[in-house]
Amino acid sequence: MLKATPLSELAATNLKTAIAVGICLFFTASAHAECESVRLDRPGWSMEQVRVSDQGSLPICYVYSATSLFEAFLRTEKVNISQPLNGLEIFRRIEKSNEYESIRSADTGRTCNVLKWLQEESRAKGQKNHIDDFTCADFGFELNEKTKRKELHTPNEFKAYVQNSLPLGIEYCSGVLSSQSEFIHNRSFRSNLDYLNTSDRSENLTSGCGFHASVLIGREKLPDGKCALIIQNSWGEYIGYPNRKNDHGKIWIPEDELSVNPLRVIEIN
Repeated sequence: MLKATPLSELAATNLKTAIAVGICLFFTASAHAECESVRLDRPGWSMEQVRVSDQGSLPICYVYSATSLFEAFLRTEKVNISQPLNGLEIFRRIEKSNEYESIRSADTGRTCNVLKWLQEESRAKGQKNHIDDFTCADFGFELNEKTKRKELHTPNEFKAYVQNSLPLGIEYCSGVLSSQSEFIHNRSFRSNLDYLNTSDRSENLTSGCGFHASVLIGREKLPDGKCALIIQNSWGEYIGYPNRKNDHGKIWIPEDELSVNPLRVIEIN
């Protein structure tokens, strides 16, 4: 089921849990404001064996994002996986299901919908290591199911959350992947609020945006001293990203630029 919890509370809970049980494979934690280097694709971490996928021309980035999160969760739970999960195969199964049209709804969060489908499929098959719970939070509003109140999440809250919880699925504007895009220079957090409060949440949120979903797998300080967040994308290993550091499909995005572009963050609890 979807769980709506304030991000500040979630971050604190995950940090306490990680410290208490000594887990460093899935969640990462830092009590400091500086940009501590974290790479979950390094040996021993949850994204080490989760490969960079290539969605090709299919507009199913959200399936690949959910699949990567799900695989990282399974590997952290020590589930024996003979080969990497295949996002395309999962999409084909979803496509044949009765939930296909509702899963594609941008209004409720496509990555979240795929995770919910994977959760229910695992339970139906009687698999022990299914996802118990996960969180989907809108930026800038999240509906608190207990109070039925929408809570505002700011770019600074996004930064703080990333400090304490990785990996994270992220739905955002793909224009931020290119530093040459005029879109990111005109982007403001208010644009997200305008989008999230419209009745029609279409894919083309604003000119130059483009709905996209990926996985945040780390952070690192850039040579100029600024903090960058590392995105594992689903466009293959060899596509270019103008003026971005790129390591075979893993892209470094300045934190200040990405923090005003998220539409949702998704975390397996």
